[in-house]
Amino acid sequence: MSKTTLLSPAAVIFKVYPDAFWNSSNAITKVVYIDNADGDTRNRMITHVLQRLAQHLTREHDKVELHFQEQQRRRNLQQLQLSTTTSAADNGEQDFDFSEIFGDLPLMEEDLDTTIDATQFPPVRASHISFILVNEQAKVRTKLYPRTFHCKYCGHFLALNPARPPLNLTCPCCRHDQLIQEPIVFGCARCANVIELFPKGERSNSTPTNRRTINIDNFLGTPPPCPECSSGHIHLEKHNTNNLVSWQWKCNSCKQYLENVQELCLKCYLPKENSDDKTDITFMSAFPASASNALHPLVDVQMFLKDEPLEPATFPTAAIESAQNWADYFELKPLANITNSILDLDKIEVIENACISNAYLLNRVRVVTTIYGYQAGDIMKHPRSPVQLPDRLARFFRDPEGLTDYQCFGMINEGSALVIELDKSKIIERLSQLYPYITTSYNDLLQTEREELGIIPLRELLQPISLQHNQFPLISALHALEHAILINAHRQIGNEVLGSILFPQAGVILLYERESIGRGGVVQLINRGQGLVKLILAATDHVNGCAQGCFDGCPSCSYINDMYCQYHQEDFNNRWLPPNILLSRTGGRSILKS
Repeated sequence: MSKTTLLSPAAVIFKVYPDAFWNSSNAITKVVYIDNADGDTRNRMITHVLQRLAQHLTREHDKVELHFQEQQRRRNLQQLQLSTTTSAADNGEQDFDFSEIFGDLPLMEEDLDTTIDATQFPPVRASHISFILVNEQAKVRTKLYPRTFHCKYCGHFLALNPARPPLNLTCPCCRHDQLIQEPIVFGCARCANVIELFPKGERSNSTPTNRRTINIDNFLGTPPPCPECSSGHIHLEKHNTNNLVSWQWKCNSCKQYLENVQELCLKCYLPKENSDDKTDITFMSAFPASASNALHPLVDVQMFLKDEPLEPATFPTAAIESAQNWADYFELKPLANITNSILDLDKIEVIENACISNAYLLNRVRVVTTIYGYQAGDIMKHPRSPVQLPDRLARFFRDPEGLTDYQCFGMINEGSALVIELDKSKIIERLSQLYPYITTSYNDLLQTEREELGIIPLRELLQPISLQHNQFPLISALHALEHAILINAHRQIGNEVLGSILFPQAGVILLYERESIGRGGVVQLINRGQGLVKLILAATDHVNGCAQGCFDGCPSCSYINDMYCQYHQEDFNNRWLPPNILLSRTGGRSILKS
C-alpha cells in the first residue's frame, strides 16, 4: 500500500476519492481511503453541511435498499418455487432447473418471505456522518489495482500478490517477455460493482454451459489452473487486438478449456419471478481502469458567509459589508447613475438588455465542496443492458473505524463571488413572445413549474425538450442561461475554478470560486465592469446557435461537466434532478437577446 500526498483538494474531491482509480508513476492504483490526522471535523458550518448531506444520503440509501430488498424477495420466491417443484417432482410432475450461476443459497423455511416491507427506512442523520477535511494534512492511501498481469508474447496471465511481490516480472511461462499490468476491469452500470479480469472455473452442475466464478484472492501469485485437465493453466489470448470481443481464455495444455471474455454482475441481479420472465441481470462493461469517466462522484456544494449559509436574501447585506473594506468591490447599479462612469451608457445598456437588473461582487465567501459517494460512470454502460441514470445505484464511503455509518470528504475555500440579479418582469415579457401561452407572472409560472416537477416521472424529464411541448419554459431557459454564463466565464479567465448556482425563486445566478485563485477569479472576470460586458456578449453569442446544429441544446453547446451542474433542491420542490437536464438554449437566447 502506498501514500499519495501531492494532490490538490479539488483533485481528491473530483477524481481521487475512495474506490477511484489513480495513475501512479509505475502502475494503476485504487484509492483505499483518505485520512486526516485531525479526524472528524465538527463546527457550526460543517453541521449545516452534514444536515444537507443527510438528505442526499437518505434519498440514495433508500433507493439502494429498495433494490436489494426486491432482490431478496425474488430469491425467497425462487426458493419457494424450487421447494414446490421438488415436491411436485416426487409425485411424477416435471421439475424445473434453476441455474447455479446466480449463486442462489438455500434458505430456512422460517426465513422465506415474498413481500417487501413497505415501511420507510430510517433516515440518515447528520450524526451518522463524519466529515474528513481534505487539506495539506490529508493523506490518500492507495493499493495496486488491478492486480492482474499479462505476457504479451505467450498470453501467460496471473494476479500478483501485493503483499509478496515477485523479485522480477519476467514471464515464468515463456521466459521471453515481461509481465505487464493488465488495465482492463469490468464494471456494472447499475450498482457500480467493479471486478478484476479473471477466468471462470469448473462447469456448473445444473447448467454445463456456465462456469463457476473463481475467487481471485485464492490464486494470488499463481496462474489460474485449468479445471479441465490437471497439468495446464489458463492463458489470456488477445488475438493481436485490443477489441475485447475477440479475447478468449484458453488452457496452455489442453483444448477443452476455451471461453470468451465476458462478465455478468451477480451482485445486483434480480431473479425472474416466474418461468416466463427473464432474469434482470446486467452485462458488465470492460474498460481500462485508467479511464477518466469510470465513476461519477456525488458532490454537494454549499456556501457560507462566516458560519451561516449564504442565501439570496442575505446577498445585499453581504455586498454592503464587502463594499466597505474591499478595494476590488464592484456593483453595476450605481454606475448607471454616474455621469463619468467607467462604463459607457451603451455598455450598461448591453447588460440591462440581457435582463440583468444588477451585478455585484461578494468577498470572503466560504465554499464547502463535499463528495459523499459515487455512481457508475457512462463508460460502464453495456450495449446489451444499458442502464439509464435514474436506475443507477449509489455507493457510499463507510467509516473504516466504525465510529460513524458514513464518511464524506470535503474541501473549504474562501474566495469571492459574482451575483447576477435578473429582471423577472423582463424575462416573462421575452418568454411570452416565444411561448404565447405564458400569461402569468414570473413567480406564478415558477410555482406552476415547481409543482409539475414534483409529480412528473423522471424518465419524462430526461427526454429532449421540444419547443412546442416545453412544460418548463422558465426553468429550462434560466438553466441554459446559467450554463452559457459559466461556460464563457471559464473561457474568459482561462481555467475552470468557477462554479455556478441558479436561484430561480430569487432570479439570481451566482458564480463562485471553488478553489483558491486570488484576484484571478471573479475579480479578473468582471474587470471593473468591462469584463462583465464581454461575458454577456459572449454568452449571447453562445446561445445564438450550435456548431452541431442541434434543436435546443446538446453536449456541444449547453452541457457542462456533470460534477459542476449544481442546484438547490429547495428551489425545485425538493426534487432530485440529474445534471444537464431541463436546458433550453432557445429560451436562454430569448432572455439575453431582445
